[in-house]
Amino acid sequence: MCKLKHLYFLYKMLGHIFMEPYLDRHCKQYKNILTINDIPVGPLAERVTRLNTPKLSEFIHNNVCIYAIKDECNNIMEINHLPKLMSYLVSNGYIIDYQMSKLLKHHTPGHMICSIQYILEN
Repeated sequence: MCKLKHLYFLYKMLGHIFMEPYLDRHCKQYKNILTINDIPVGPLAERVTRLNTPKLSEFIHNNVCIYAIKDECNNIMEINHLPKLMSYLVSNGYIIDYQMSKLLKHHTPGHMICSIQYILEN
């Protein structure tokens, strides 16, 4: 009889990165920030914060929570920080899923930038 010494699991997490308009109340200006659809698995989770979004205007009602991505200094990342975010993701074991991004980009509300995967090994 064969004994199983190690049980090996792979768990794949899929997330989606978006660009969303956000009213910075402190600076009193709109910014295009980088967000993710949910709290991710892996090291990126430490850089995600939940924000309540203020109304963009009196005509647009968007009172929802979003998950904003922060940089190493705890500042919310804006669209011009996208290369820095991509570098962080790749160097921390995330995979940019180009096929999924292409498939979902035209069928997802908002401005989706890409899909990412993170594989947990146990």
